[in-house]
Amino acid sequence: MTGKALSARAKAAKQRRVKNAKLATAHEVWENEQAKPEGMKKKSVRTIAKECDVSYSTLNRLVKGGRSLSAFNAKKRLLTAEEERTIVEYILESSDRALPPSLAEVELVANAILAARPSAPSDPRTVGKNWVDRFLDTYRDELQTHWCKPLDTVRARSLNPEILKHWMEEIVGGRYHGKFRPEDTYAFDESGFPAEFSRRCRVVGRRGTKTQHKQGTASRENTTVLITICADGTVLKPLIIYKAKNFRAAWAENNVAGASFAYSDKGWTDGEIAAAWLINDFDEQTRDKAAGRPRALFVDGHISHYSKKLLDHATSLGIEIFGYPPHCTHALQGLDVACFGRMKELFQEELRTFEEANGRGINKSDFAGVFGTAFLKAFTQETIAAAFSKTGIHPYNPDAVTPSQTKPSEATSIQAPFPLRAPSPVQAVLSVFESEKPTAFELNPDTYQTAAVPGETPPVTPTRMRRRLVGSLAQSQSGRTLIDNKLITSTFPVFEPTIEPVTPAATPRRRPRVQSELPATLEDARTMIEHQRAVIDSLRENLETKRAAVRRQNAQLLVQCFHLKKINHALRGKESQKKINKRKLFHGGKGRVLTDPEFKQLIAEVEAAKMRKVEARKESLQRRADAKATRASLDLQWARMLEDHAAAVRRWEGECLRLREMGTLVKNLPKKPKKPLKPRLNATSNAPAASREVEVDEDEGSDVEMDDSDAESSAESEDDLMGDDA
Repeated sequence: MTGKALSARAKAAKQRRVKNAKLATAHEVWENEQAKPEGMKKKSVRTIAKECDVSYSTLNRLVKGGRSLSAFNAKKRLLTAEEERTIVEYILESSDRALPPSLAEVELVANAILAARPSAPSDPRTVGKNWVDRFLDTYRDELQTHWCKPLDTVRARSLNPEILKHWMEEIVGGRYHGKFRPEDTYAFDESGFPAEFSRRCRVVGRRGTKTQHKQGTASRENTTVLITICADGTVLKPLIIYKAKNFRAAWAENNVAGASFAYSDKGWTDGEIAAAWLINDFDEQTRDKAAGRPRALFVDGHISHYSKKLLDHATSLGIEIFGYPPHCTHALQGLDVACFGRMKELFQEELRTFEEANGRGINKSDFAGVFGTAFLKAFTQETIAAAFSKTGIHPYNPDAVTPSQTKPSEATSIQAPFPLRAPSPVQAVLSVFESEKPTAFELNPDTYQTAAVPGETPPVTPTRMRRRLVGSLAQSQSGRTLIDNKLITSTFPVFEPTIEPVTPAATPRRRPRVQSELPATLEDARTMIEHQRAVIDSLRENLETKRAAVRRQNAQLLVQCFHLKKINHALRGKESQKKINKRKLFHGGKGRVLTDPEFKQLIAEVEAAKMRKVEARKESLQRRADAKATRASLDLQWARMLEDHAAAVRRWEGECLRLREMGTLVKNLPKKPKKPLKPRLNATSNAPAASREVEVDEDEGSDVEMDDSDAESSAESEDDLMGDDA
């Protein structure tokens, strides 16, 4: 496949690397010529330059101790070669873990390295606007930019070596391999197929148009299809599930794939549909081929695939169901690995062909024909065989999933190292602490303090050295994490690294130190000078090696600190998520055999708990409905009571007026009718409580006064009722 054309900067960098390689070869040839014994003819610099196709003046300058232009420019770089190498290794390891840094993050890491230098406070420097582009051009052979594809964090964390080993060795190797034949081995899964043409395709249109539209359906409704494949390279008839309340006969027309049909309110499979499919479709199509032999069926962890009804039917039919580890189907399920990608490409092509031929999108009546045509093209014997071989089921291959596929799980693993590997001594110390946790005796500071005995030096044994090391680490907050069993949370501080300063180059003396013994002859003087030059070159090389090691160590510490802060932020986000109390069906995230009696018992308990929850919900809804009806009845009763009381008050007022006109004294007038208390709802039975009447002082008119106990009890009843409603 033809790659993207190189930029002018990349072309210049490539030419510069080729030129430097030629210069290095020419310089090596010159050194070999100079090593020839006296008397042999040696090639001149001009001859070597011509043979190696390099500039004579440049090579002549190099052999005289000069530097090339590339070496001179390298000294002017903001970051040293060791620091840039550290960033490259961090990018490579992070991308393998599915955590590739963005261009902005690469720039942040480079600026962090610059800011940690001792000269940073007086000379704050940052990389330029185009530094990242030049950095990528320099390391073009190792790095490039990509359009990233999302990988769910749960999937990245779930597919780890421990889960994979359990699945391959104990489930596939221990429970499946050697017990089932390929023609009796099946795998099924469902996938959604949208009615709209969603793929990007190249079309021809007017120049300058920003967006070229293409007519078609705008429906985003998915139709679920359940597909089953066999390890012998065959495929069963698919099951098409429409989203509908009823089924229309027109939806089954042009059924070129011989599919079965079903429908549901939500448009995907449920426990009833899956159980009916197992009996009416799967068993009917595989019973004769099995001829009484047991059959193996691999399924994912969707709840509809292991209902109690389905598992009971599978056991009675001699079907053993294997459940993939949760969130690992992208690497372990053959349909996802090898089949569905090709199937959806062909389905989109058939959609495009249909829309171009008919000028409209497909509907439910067209789906069976369009899908069936793509289905017959996609599920070939080679594709189906690849689905089982790439996942290690048939032929059995426990190494089918590569280490690079489990690499993303290292991002959240407590056993994985930093993206930058620590030196060997550091790894050795960490492995000791991981394998042998310190005891309480070693954590006690008094155990590693040796009593001073005059004239005696206590022997330093490995045990004593370990106690001293453990005791010293226990006194520091950061070192204690090596010896504690406590989980680290996001509140644990991320300490800034301690940067070791790089020793500056020594200033040459103005006056060289006078030798105590002068050489006797000129030859001795030359020998002494050559020896001193060799010593100086060796010391300079050793010093530069130490400086490079310190610079690399500092860069590693800074990059690791940057990585820790990034992981700490992700940990804080995970801790803030609401914890859901759910029962674990796949303990430890591992796969299991779903037709085992233990799992069936667990499913029965889960379904029973679910039914109890449903019944409790129904009872709560019924109580709320009863309370609502009772409140409506009480409101109607209260309205009638108010009307009766108002009529009684009017009659009382008329009677009082008549008696006053007749000269009756006020004290002899009849008392005002009592106003009844509003009926209340009994909090326990939702029945109306007995109403009471309250005496009303004639001076207070029609106002009703309730004592404190009445008000409190009324408020409590309403609160209790709201609690029941909630």
